[in-house]
Amino acid sequence: MPLTRWILQYSSLLMNLLFMAYLWLLQPLFLARLSATPEPNQRDWLAGLLLLLVPLFELVGIFLKRPVSAYLSIHYPRKEWSSWGFLIFLFTAMFHMAAAVMLVIIAFSPLQIGFDEKTSAGLQTLMFVVFMLTLFKEAFFIVFIFPSSTSSLFQYLYQNKVMNDQDRALLRWLDLRPPQQITLGCALRNLLGEICILVSSALLYTGLWEFILGQNPVDTRWPGVLSEYLGVSIFFLMVFLTVRAVGALEGLSIQSTPAQQRWSLISGAAIWLVTLLTLPRR
Repeated sequence: MPLTRWILQYSSLLMNLLFMAYLWLLQPLFLARLSATPEPNQRDWLAGLLLLLVPLFELVGIFLKRPVSAYLSIHYPRKEWSSWGFLIFLFTAMFHMAAAVMLVIIAFSPLQIGFDEKTSAGLQTLMFVVFMLTLFKEAFFIVFIFPSSTSSLFQYLYQNKVMNDQDRALLRWLDLRPPQQITLGCALRNLLGEICILVSSALLYTGLWEFILGQNPVDTRWPGVLSEYLGVSIFFLMVFLTVRAVGALEGLSIQSTPAQQRWSLISGAAIWLVTLLTLPRR
């Protein structure tokens, strides 16, 4: 169907355009909320909980996308990885895990929860549990992002073991078989997954941006402005690749058309320009 094909081909471009709109319109509002100095014992539950929900949004998005991702990885696999692809894989996986841990710290800041004498033992225990759950989630992130590898993993784990009912239920839940063909329903489910991942990416991006750069304005005096924008551009590349890890890692295992690659580069460059244009200046 033309609509199904259009959704699959241009969903990445649509997500980049929505991400660009978020940076331009909504991120300044969220940044102002994160950077505000809270009153004693006054917690910003909305900002804190939104950041804590980032891993959940991401996991839901990955599971929604898995049928289409599994289909594409089987029917349109990327034959081999280049050395650059392997470096991107290592970089993205490591920085995604580091970003997830940093996000927990950032999320508890507006909630005024930390490992200090001002926080009760119960809340400190809760913070520790969230840290462990975040690391546990990251341990499965790479496996789930490559749907075609999940079946091989389970075959290896259970090759010399008789599976019980719980094992079979877990296998059915995790080892999702690809559909025979991609229907409009599959494409819409994939689009909904893209939106969930977009929400998690946007919140993670804003959290990291505030944590590292804060509201420090760019010095526009010549020639220092060149080094300012160069540093921001390098940081943008690192953070953008980290928060869009799902798309980056999928691109290593699934072929993309020249049009998709071209529009991805153009929209990515546009996001970079929007980032530079929305920086505070002095």
